[in-house]
Amino acid sequence: IKAAGEVAKTTGKAIDASREFGGFISRFIEGSLEQGVGIFEDKLKYYRWKNQLSLMDKVNKELTTRGLKGPTRPVPLKIAIPLLQSASMEDDDGLQDLWANLLVNAADKDCEIEVRRTFINILQELTPIDALILKGLYSDENKDHISLDVVALVKGGRITDEEPDDNLSVSVENLCRLNLVAAFQYSGNNVITGIRSSKLGEYFHQACTAK
Repeated sequence: IKAAGEVAKTTGKAIDASREFGGFISRFIEGSLEQGVGIFEDKLKYYRWKNQLSLMDKVNKELTTRGLKGPTRPVPLKIAIPLLQSASMEDDDGLQDLWANLLVNAADKDCEIEVRRTFINILQELTPIDALILKGLYSDENKDHISLDVVALVKGGRITDEEPDDNLSVSVENLCRLNLVAAFQYSGNNVITGIRSSKLGEYFHQACTAK
């Protein structure tokens, strides 16, 4: 009875919060509270629905590429649920590819990579530029350069011949923070100008790469 009362209190607080946010939205759209709540909920549903369709399409294409009609091993719920929830909130096409590949690799019994829950947490924290840097460093094609919003070279682990701009520097430091790469060279202003691979980075890249 006590537990049920606590659940009721929590539910009531959630409803109150939803109404409060609906009222907040209605102030900006000159509409009613119900319209404010409805617009927010409908937009969120559409946003997730659109991303879910894209994810399904990418997953089905990758399964077809591998000659599979569907999953060949079950994905543990502790992996599947957070993976699908996070993937449905991603609208960047390049990052969606990583989510789709991660799911297919987890469901393919012939994949030797163990998909770990921590990979989901890592992927949630990557930006498109972060992903491009990883691709440039770990690509099987051994590319010597990648194109970002700014020109960034990955030659022997070196990011660029000139000091990176702020966007690139932040991405590199984020990848170092996640232990996906390791810094080995700095500029005079203590800006990372060189990176090298890490075991976690190599393993994560394989887990998020198409077969």
